[in-house]
Amino acid sequence: MADRTVQIKKLEQFGICVSEGIEQFGEEQYFKELEQFVRGQEFLRLGQTVTRGQWSAARMTMRRIGQTMERLRMQSMKKFLPQLQNTFVRKNTAQAKNVLALMTQRRVQIIRILTEA
Repeated sequence: MADRTVQIKKLEQFGICVSEGIEQFGEEQYFKELEQFVRGQEFLRLGQTVTRGQWSAARMTMRRIGQTMERLRMQSMKKFLPQLQNTFVRKNTAQAKNVLALMTQRRVQIIRILTEA
């Protein structure tokens, strides 16, 4: 596991307010919740609802994701949510998938930081 100081610095460069999260939850709990969230099933569920055109379910899933991002102080990830909401309003599956792809890239980058040796 990488030195936590290095991880914190890299995550904060990504626009994640790690220090605030640690202050709120404690270091171990914060990192545990952050990793569970970025690896979690909510994003898969969101992709499935978009693919199926289940826009109401997609909005509810997006709302839960947004609340968790807020709680974990993930400011840089939250910027995708208004874009995603706009695709839901227009029921534009292709654009929604593009935004989800960008979110996935960001999640992969975060996971790499969390698992660096």
